[in-house]
Amino acid sequence: MSHMLQSSELKASKNRIKFELIKYKKHENETWEYLYQTQRQNLTDIAHSKLLSYIDELNFPKNEIPQLHDVSKTLYNKSGWQILRVEDLINATEFFGLLSDRIFPSTVYIRTSSELVLSRDPDIFHELFGHCPILLDKNNAKLFQKFGKLGIQLDELQQKFLQRLFWFSYETGLIQEKDDLKIYGGSLMSSIEESRYAVESNTVPRKEFNILDVFRTPYRADIVQGIYFIIDNFKQLYRILEDPDHVKRSMEKAYNLGEFPPLFPLGEEFQKYINQNICKSLLEAS
Repeated sequence: MSHMLQSSELKASKNRIKFELIKYKKHENETWEYLYQTQRQNLTDIAHSKLLSYIDELNFPKNEIPQLHDVSKTLYNKSGWQILRVEDLINATEFFGLLSDRIFPSTVYIRTSSELVLSRDPDIFHELFGHCPILLDKNNAKLFQKFGKLGIQLDELQQKFLQRLFWFSYETGLIQEKDDLKIYGGSLMSSIEESRYAVESNTVPRKEFNILDVFRTPYRADIVQGIYFIIDNFKQLYRILEDPDHVKRSMEKAYNLGEFPPLFPLGEEFQKYINQNICKSLLEAS
């Protein structure tokens, strides 16, 4: 969810953003082509119907990696959002700061062949195909900005709670659409492996969205998830973010109730992907 940003880019971020043309290699464009064609077909029956139409509306090239300039121009004309190039992971303050200004960060590299079905890091396919379509929706675009405006008001610990809320909604969230369970989170939308697993697996737990449970649940961002949260509709998220004081009180309550045990392997080599140990331990809480 976060990427590395140069300070000079931050200063320029509130104005129309300029881009350098990137010449991608043949195998990189072939990776995009495979991912786009495979995932667009894969999502037909498992993604929220609005997102499928928004993907088509963005009109991504089918056989080559899009230039950020082209996607940013389309987004800006349709929703007032822009894209800013980043190189790698950035901190939460920078991430939320960009969202507050209606700017979405994107890397420009594409995943390697060894990570085709599930990328450990947020590559350009994850950012553009996974996240940008939902920014064409007026209400969800407002929610992204609300995340940003709230995030820049929080301290470091509170930001980690807010990252959990973003992770279990706009990264790995599930939603009811009529009688069917659908995906809407960008991490799921862009993963060939996890998109279908999230709605079809008979072993992974799926829980009704509850802000206290979300705040108490650690996650690891580089693997298939061990739990998913389901919202009834997007208004549910809007109501949560409409009351920042309630969000902050819920963070405090979750902290005191204690952290749920992680549902993923731990290790020093995975630390940059892990959001953990921000609540009291269950032993302390009891």
